[in-house]
Formats: sequence, structure tokens, C-alpha cells
Amino acid sequence: MASGNDERRRLARIPLACRVVVTEKLAEWTGETLDIAARGCRLTARRPVSPGALVQIAIETGGSPLLALGQVVWARRTAPLEIGVAFAGDVRGGPSPEAGHGAWLDALLAERLRTVLRRGGRLGALGAVQLQLGAPPGVALGDAETAVLRRVRRGDPLGLIACSQSGADAVLALLAAGTVTVARPTADPEGWRRAFAVLTDFAREGAPQPPAPVIVLDAGRRTEAMDELIREYLRDTA
Repeated sequence: MASGNDERRRLARIPLACRVVVTEKLAEWTGETLDIAARGCRLTARRPVSPGALVQIAIETGGSPLLALGQVVWARRTAPLEIGVAFAGDVRGGPSPEAGHGAWLDALLAERLRTVLRRGGRLGALGAVQLQLGAPPGVALGDAETAVLRRVRRGDPLGLIACSQSGADAVLALLAAGTVTVARPTADPEGWRRAFAVLTDFAREGAPQPPAPVIVLDAGRRTEAMDELIREYLRDTA
């Protein structure tokens, strides 16, 4: 069973501001998300909405909107008006179902990261987002992707991991593959143990080895001190 901290991390809300169209039984209005998670979102409201109300939400993205049915679980009735919505099923309109539950949220984060990089801006609140390990990699990874995985396992926030172009590109590639995620934490810890063992072995094999020390002896002047030096060398290089 997941611990409380693990559950909070798994359900962490991502500070993404997206325009939304909310449809109630007798009304339709626009708002903006304040944060989004795989199972719900918090958004601004144009009118009072009662907890328990059923709503349909269309989240605007760079492409087709994401569609979700949900139920209002709480509402702030004083300005600024806000509501919390729990999704009642899968979010539609994102990646194919084969990509797994929550892939749409990874894709939404990737889209926002690409926008920031294209505009040369800052991540802002997104810099505090914690990525998690998703599906263990099934193919060989480059140095940049390997470095990102190590930092994700260490718990570094997105702002530190994607602070360079190579780091950001690696994050985007790993998000697309489901290898890192904000919505689909790994269900295969043994697979990750094997994956990191392989990455460690590759790192050892690829690391430059220091040159072996060279001892030049004068055969005519071999002494006890030289014999001791040879013995130390053999012990150090055994």
C-alpha cells in the first residue's frame, strides 16, 4: 500500500493555466484552470456553482481540446470564485488509450514546456513540478536522458532538470515515451532496479580509466626498497 507521501506525490497537481469551457445543465461559461491533476482540476468560475453539480469541461490546448465529465466537489462562493472538480472518467481527446491513464497530462506539460522554450521564457511555478519514474526504458538511452533519470530518482524539481537545452530536450523525449511522468508513476520497481543497474554498468564501461603507473627499474641496482615498491604496486593493481 502506498504511503501518504507517495499518494500525495502521485496525485500532485500541476500549476497549468489553460482556458476551459464549462457546461452545466442550464449554463455554459469560460474559466481558467489554476492547477490540474490526473483525477481532477481547480479552476476559476464565472458564477456560483454548488458542490455535487455535474459539469463537462473542455480544456483548450494547442490542438484538439481535452474533454472531461466531472463533479464539483467544493466551491468558493466569495471572490475570486473557484471550484474543484473531480473527473468522473477518462479524459478524452489526448493521446491514444494505449498510452495509459494520465498520458494526456504528460502531453499537456510537454506542450507547455515546449512553449516556454520556444519563447525563451521562464518555467515559473512549473519549475517546482516533481517528475516521477514511469515505465522502465526498453531501449538504450543517451547521456542526457540517463542524467535526467538520475535526477528524477534523486527528487530534483523540473526547474533544475530542464535548465539547459539538452536537459529540456531529454525531458520531452522521456515524457513522450512515458519513461518519466507527472501522472503515471511506475508500477514496476523491479524493472527500474534492473534498468538503473544497466545504466550504472554502462557508466562504468564508458568512464575513462586512469593510465596504469609505470615503474622503471635498474636491474643492476635492485634494492629492498624497490622490492617493497613492487609488492605495493601488485597489491594496488590486483
